Amino acid sequence: FAVASINYRLRQDVIASANLEDCLAAVRWLRVSAEASGLDDNPLGDWGPSAGGHLAALLGSWPETNEKISTRVQAVCDFCGPSDLTRIADPEIRAEFPVLYEVTEQYLGGPVAERAELARQVSPLSYVSKDLPPIFIVHCRHDSVVPVEESQIYY
Repeated sequence: FAVASINYRLRQDVIASANLEDCLAAVRWLRVSAEASGLDDNPLGDWGPSAGGHLAALLGSWPETNEKISTRVQAVCDFCGPSDLTRIADPEIRAEFPVLYEVTEQYLGGPVAERAELARQVSPLSYVSKDLPPIFIVHCRHDSVVPVEESQIYY
């Protein structure tokens, strides 16, 4: 096994989907660089906790483009990641999970309800299909940041 840690953009002045683009670029780079490093570029898997779990699931479900170098991963581990960012605007969820609302609002570049289409576009749940790679979903029942229902809905 070889492990690579993606250093994606995560700043208030960079909104969705910049960090996904960074992850897609990293997968392409890993595939191009694998042979020189003595690695097999297939299969690749991704893993992340919380916001990283969201990105791992999004990367694993993102539709393949017509680029020469594949960005498809063959396995995903989503550890406590939100799967449907549109739900974060729900007043009950917002009240119970204020940190999640705040970071989602920053990620989207404005209030979640006003950015509903962007929230949908960067929600892994929007891309669920029978063609997804195997996905291992882990979530703590008493998560104080991301409701466990996010993982249950994604499952």
